[in-house]
Amino acid sequence: ESDGEVLLRRVLDAQGRSRAWINGSPATLAQLKALGERLVEITGQHAHQALDLDPTLGEAYTSLAYATNYYDWDWEGARAGFEKAIELNPRYALAHHWFAIQRASVGDVDRALKHIALAVELDPLSGVEGGRAPRSGDRRSTG
Repeated sequence: ESDGEVLLRRVLDAQGRSRAWINGSPATLAQLKALGERLVEITGQHAHQALDLDPTLGEAYTSLAYATNYYDWDWEGARAGFEKAIELNPRYALAHHWFAIQRASVGDVDRALKHIALAVELDPLSGVEGGRAPRSGDRRSTG
């Protein structure tokens, strides 16, 4: 739409089937994937702009690390970004939350558990991952 707003809606039925809509129209998986990639790309651009204005924003490093992980698939770059975010703002629960997921996805479960515990401690009402922390058997799918 011309106003730049996007409305996403997802419904899961009792059998676990998912249906989605973009701006009220049924959406295919390919459309959702393309939109998701574009939104992550925009997130990264905004994070860079924020850091140009204030390079001490841990929140911006968190967003940039998220985009680096899920858009660029750069695990080491994402790790470094999350570490910088946490160094700058160690009380930002979302940085610990996303870093925990990133670490679990690459098999660094001990670190994931540490950071998910910190995220819950910092923001116990956040509903982090539905109350489920990464478990030792969690790994990124390679298939």
